Amino acid sequence: MPTRVWLASFAVRHGIPLIDGGIKEFTGRVQTYLPGKACIACNIPLDRYAEIMELRNPCEGVEFGAQASFTTISSIIAGVQANEAMKIIAGLPTLEGVLLMDFLNNKYSKMDLERNPLCFVCGSEDTKSVSVDKSEENSE
Repeated sequence: MPTRVWLASFAVRHGIPLIDGGIKEFTGRVQTYLPGKACIACNIPLDRYAEIMELRNPCEGVEFGAQASFTTISSIIAGVQANEAMKIIAGLPTLEGVLLMDFLNNKYSKMDLERNPLCFVCGSEDTKSVSVDKSEENSE
């Protein structure tokens, strides 16, 4: 999760789209971030940020008793992400919110997200902590 938040902050800072996807066991999710829209951090409550960031990365080691994901699931998620990229390039409407997929029960749903004006990643400037890169500071 910290990597996703870092990528979201990079996309916000540079005004570029971000297409995020993930899988776990028989489920998958895809979210497309466009500048000015809800980012991945918009729904992380600040009072639970540390707790959420401590969640175990499912890519680290083997969790005994957990079901491995089928290769087809990662292919489908990657295909949806590629489709979102093609829509951005073509200027077509993209996914708004998070597309959630349950491949065990063949259920698909979309969770709408609203941009949080107090988001620590994409909110107004006075809600974000600004880090200063010394190399940029010296070049001005």
